[in-house]
Amino acid sequence: DPTPHEETVTLADGRTINALIAGPGRNQKIVFIHGLGGSQSTWQVVLGDLVEKYRVTAIDLPGHGASDKSDPATTDYSIESLAAAAAEAVGLLKAGPAIFAGHSLGGAVALQIALDNPGIVTGLVLINSSGLGDEISPELLSLMAGAPGVDTARGLLGLFYEDQKLVVQRGVEEMAATQSAEGAWPAQQAVSNAAFAGGSQSIS
Repeated sequence: DPTPHEETVTLADGRTINALIAGPGRNQKIVFIHGLGGSQSTWQVVLGDLVEKYRVTAIDLPGHGASDKSDPATTDYSIESLAAAAAEAVGLLKAGPAIFAGHSLGGAVALQIALDNPGIVTGLVLINSSGLGDEISPELLSLMAGAPGVDTARGLLGLFYEDQKLVVQRGVEEMAATQSAEGAWPAQQAVSNAAFAGGSQSIS
């Protein structure tokens, strides 16, 4: 179905992964993976120009968007686990083999997928990617250690966008709402703690 629509798949461990899918099914496939605190809606500004030529799938990582937000006490939120979940979802959605486009933390997840499941990756597009060095913004860590809400969302988006005009109120409110969903913030903090333990990237 080329019409933009959302699908939810259930992984072998019972968790659910949500994805936005659009574009002709037989065309080149691209999988989009958002960054920390984001969701598939991160990509809305670019998908419109791509859906006529490509089959695009934008995934909500575990703990984000409309995907499962299991208790961090019993759930692994490491990069390796996120990559395994995303790769399994790609298989269930028949979204690969594909070019994987990852932003920030999503770049590290895409890199891990390429290492663990090279057969489903035909190319990588890494946008301001994590996993390519040790340094991490202290401001990012401070925001993730705080409380969810509008101020935190605005601060995160301010870090993620070079052009601050792109940090619009609608995006801020949307991110704040996803952060405030039941179980979301503890899960996202667990992702941050796993990826940036000790104040540096532990995924390089």
